[in-house]
Amino acid sequence: MPLPNQHAHRALLHYALKPIDVTLLQSDRQLVFKVTASRNASYALRIYRPHDPAGRFLTSQMKWLKALAGDTSLRVPVPVMNRGGRAVTTFRSNGERFRATLTRWVSGERRFRANGPGARALFEVGRAMATLHRYGQSFRPSDFRAPRWDYEGLFGRGSPWCPPHPPAVDGAARKLFDSTTARCREAMRSLGHGDSVFGLIHGDCTQANYVIDRGRIGLVDFGDFGFGHFIYDMAITLLMLKPFDSTGAQRRAFLSGYREVRDLSPEHENLLDLFVAARAVVLAKWVMGAEKPNPGDVEWVGQMLRWLPRFCDSV
Repeated sequence: MPLPNQHAHRALLHYALKPIDVTLLQSDRQLVFKVTASRNASYALRIYRPHDPAGRFLTSQMKWLKALAGDTSLRVPVPVMNRGGRAVTTFRSNGERFRATLTRWVSGERRFRANGPGARALFEVGRAMATLHRYGQSFRPSDFRAPRWDYEGLFGRGSPWCPPHPPAVDGAARKLFDSTTARCREAMRSLGHGDSVFGLIHGDCTQANYVIDRGRIGLVDFGDFGFGHFIYDMAITLLMLKPFDSTGAQRRAFLSGYREVRDLSPEHENLLDLFVAARAVVLAKWVMGAEKPNPGDVEWVGQMLRWLPRFCDSV
């Protein structure tokens, strides 16, 4: 049995279910498996490696998901308790210590299309994000720990987005990165951290992290959740949509759906493109400063650097 599957079966011993099938879906950041226990019972098992910093926030992430599932209309992964009544399982496998979570599977398909997910889908994504933000404004339970995706959390020396090496880019790109982050810092300072602009966010609501089932959106993979500016969360979605949305129709649909649920002032909407640029810089620095940059990610950075200078000049 492959080692990742050994880890999965060790973790599943702590839960009151009998798996029929365990399929590895992802192995880059965490180990992610789809676990089938019966025709109508499927689960997502996530196993966090011993030194994964995200493991520090798992208990709070599970509290957040349980609250969203219970108090809102959102379709999100619902935590499954282990035999000890806990949402986070600690176990040993092959001589190492791991943490794991098990959640109910969110039904639906990802919408990967040549021209983007489509305006109808983005309208519903906007509604879902606004619902999450509205709830995230006031969700403050005791003993809750989550990353802060403010300026220091994104660009500071201690940020998990800070790469191990200086980004391998030319002087023009470095100057562009510096000017964009400086403008973002000032914008975040001006926005402040009041409940209307800053709270719990998804942190990675891109095409890979929402599914569609008969028109209904399901949000998945809350691994980058945290406290952040709501318009930064929106910018994450819009950045990954940009290459597919030549007319802007999908962006407009997203904002329209968002406004059906939660207010977005013209002043804050005007800051969105700056936050899109800032998100692009976060990802580019992380990719280009990695020990061994992924070729596909490097290609994306090259494509992004062709439009980012003109984009920044216009915001």
